[in-house]
Amino acid sequence: MKLLRKLYALYGMLLFMLVVLVAALFIFLFLTFRIGPRKGVNAGLNSIRIGTQVLHRLLFIRIVKHGKEHIHPERKPYIVVYNHQSFLDIPAASCSVPFGVRYLGKVELMKIPVFGYILKKMTVIVDRRNKHDRSKSLDSLRRSLAEGVSVMIAPEGTRNKTASPVQPFYDGAFRLALETKVPILVITIKGRGNLLRGTQHMELRPGRIDTWVDEPVQVMPGDTLDTLKERTRQCMLRHL
Repeated sequence: MKLLRKLYALYGMLLFMLVVLVAALFIFLFLTFRIGPRKGVNAGLNSIRIGTQVLHRLLFIRIVKHGKEHIHPERKPYIVVYNHQSFLDIPAASCSVPFGVRYLGKVELMKIPVFGYILKKMTVIVDRRNKHDRSKSLDSLRRSLAEGVSVMIAPEGTRNKTASPVQPFYDGAFRLALETKVPILVITIKGRGNLLRGTQHMELRPGRIDTWVDEPVQVMPGDTLDTLKERTRQCMLRHL
């Protein structure tokens, strides 16, 4: 059984590389031919979202979405946040919204061939160890929101490897919400731990991932970083 899961993980990695290469080609075309920088970026972001949907289908991983009625694309942008325990989280969160989002990505991911190119063009890269770099990344996210482009952030900062359902949140997403008054769209992901095991032994199998979208957390008068964090945390804990 372990051998089958490892072979399936290898199949998943090859599929991922193929989807990344196709997405990179589309993004290159969108940004090279002068369809306009903003339209090019939006088209590129949507191609990533569609690519993640195709990837899940080819892996026979079904995303069951709950709370879709809470998403109002005509009212975007949103600051989209999600709980993070697995490599499957970002694709699952992307599949849960009907629009492209700009991600906040770690600088370490830039080292991955081709994938690093996509990140550079379509995401905001941050070196979390550098305070100045963190400030610059927030400025970039503010500009995206001002242009009507939603952003996606994992408020835990990195994958949760603890026994706690949710790790303490970093300030970034909530500081951004306080400054821009853009609502926070909370996505809670559950079930992917049964599909992907470990980072060293990498075992994968097909199955189901459930995602829940709650009513957006609105920034209210008197809100602080702590109150926004707590309301977001409670949204996630409700489903975990």
